[in-house]
Amino acid sequence: MGGRVALPGSAQSVDTSRPDRVVGMGIPSSCTSAAVIAAVAAGGIITFDCSDNPVTIEMDATAKVVSTSSIVVLDGGGTVTLSGSNERRILYMNMCDQAQVWATSHCENQDHRQLALQNIGLTRGTSTSGQCVRERCGNLQH
Repeated sequence: MGGRVALPGSAQSVDTSRPDRVVGMGIPSSCTSAAVIAAVAAGGIITFDCSDNPVTIEMDATAKVVSTSSIVVLDGGGTVTLSGSNERRILYMNMCDQAQVWATSHCENQDHRQLALQNIGLTRGTSTSGQCVRERCGNLQH
């Protein structure tokens, strides 16, 4: 195949032709950090209607994936970029964080939740990896 490998079916893009949520109303100013945060928390298939031109949404806070939805899909249509402004995480998904709602009775069995990002840019995000407080990380030892 000339150095190319076909993707398995599970790695193909998610069909977003019938989204559960749409961020924006056709103009860039309608695509806000608050709208992204609310859509991600609600889950499901999320698309954007910001403009036909590229748009960057400056995130005022981190969008947190909540386990009440089995899948969260963010499809930016090739025109949307989410920015952390070099100040914050853009997205947060931690199935062992009880604040994000456990779908089962214990942390180790949260493997059926999915996050898919497609046709979307992420820029200037930060991470606090390695920093963990007991209330947020359960019995992890550092």
